[in-house]
Amino acid sequence: MRCQWGIVVLLALLISASALAADDAGRAEVAFSEGLLAYNNQNYNRAERDFSKAVSLNPKLQKAQHFLGMTEYQLGRYEAAQQAFGAAIALGDVASATRFYRGLSLYRIGQMTQARSDFVRAQELAPPGDIDNLSSSYVRNIDSGEEIQSVAVGESKRWYVYASYSTSYDSNVSLNPDNLALANLPSDSRDAEFALRGGGGYHVVDTKHLKITPEAFYYQSLHPRLTGFNYGLAHIGLQNKFIEGRWTMGIPTTYEFSTLGSTKFLGVVAVNPNVTYFWMNRMLTQIGMPTSYDDFFQTVTNNPQDRDAWNLLPGITQYVFFNDKKHYVALAYNYEKNWASGNDWDYHANTIVASGLLPLPWQMDLYVFGSFTFDKNFNNVDSVIGTRRKDTLYMAGANLTRKFFKYMDVTLHYNYWNENSNQAFFTYDRNLVGVTFGVAY
Repeated sequence: MRCQWGIVVLLALLISASALAADDAGRAEVAFSEGLLAYNNQNYNRAERDFSKAVSLNPKLQKAQHFLGMTEYQLGRYEAAQQAFGAAIALGDVASATRFYRGLSLYRIGQMTQARSDFVRAQELAPPGDIDNLSSSYVRNIDSGEEIQSVAVGESKRWYVYASYSTSYDSNVSLNPDNLALANLPSDSRDAEFALRGGGGYHVVDTKHLKITPEAFYYQSLHPRLTGFNYGLAHIGLQNKFIEGRWTMGIPTTYEFSTLGSTKFLGVVAVNPNVTYFWMNRMLTQIGMPTSYDDFFQTVTNNPQDRDAWNLLPGITQYVFFNDKKHYVALAYNYEKNWASGNDWDYHANTIVASGLLPLPWQMDLYVFGSFTFDKNFNNVDSVIGTRRKDTLYMAGANLTRKFFKYMDVTLHYNYWNENSNQAFFTYDRNLVGVTFGVAY
């Protein structure tokens, strides 16, 4: 009898364990489905929690291990990502994507030998297409010792479009556009500002060494009260760069046409020859020579006030990247020289700019900048005021951006200007604060 009771107890334990296992497997599937929904909405922190729960309930759920690795990769946790992909691989046959992304994770943390092995295996598993081509590229670059920025499947498209809407408060609307005090406009004009912007581009040439992209956008600001300051800007450009090893060179060319109120305001043709050098895997130095011609569509009765001008703005910028090149700090110096048709607008100036793109919790980024323009000295005695103008300008600002869903983000922004001049008319403060909603694809 005692033996029979033992058998009954053993059977009951086995049945209970089987039921519990079935229950855990079911809960793991539910957690995986919730994680997949969060992942598709780019809510990676939530997805990481759900996929982790799924694999803890059922360690043999291979698809959960794979997507846990994908989520850790998106969060920039490449060591954790390669471990999750490794767990998926250990469970048996996997798709080429799992091998490719483990190789990419290992590449990110500098384990090139292991990464190469995964890229080779991904090539063997993948049909002709993105994974096959990208794996082949990484193998070649590892073999040559050339450093490249990691590119994942689907990260690049031939074309892109974007649009945004912003609502702001501007304490000095009359200083728009280009933050210039305009002699024929009133100052200290407060108003709300509503702005729309939309544009896009197409990568006509997108190879390893050459990239050419025509682009265009249109911007329009609207003011409820000061309608004469509604500002429209049409922009067309040709972005281009040639890449060889650590060097990048380009001559972007643009044309912009703007209106102020209901009248033509300014046309600008600009070219920006530049060269950059990437070094020590996190440092980038850029030297540029932006050159433009500003054609103001304004009638002047006093020829010295004619502002049509050639403008030269050579400069150098030093970037230091961190967080796998997703964020940076930078310091720049620019020298500006303006040759105007009217003597009143000939000047030269020096500017120092410090900026940074910094990571914050909850998938937020903070962009901050500050600049100081000094020795902005005008060459000639002003034809109206009768003195030679000398200015300094301080600018600072911050943008706090949070991505929502896959293609939308929201930005809170604040900018401040303070210009001091020996000619009181050109001394001002300006504050601009608002929120922008943007979509991009």
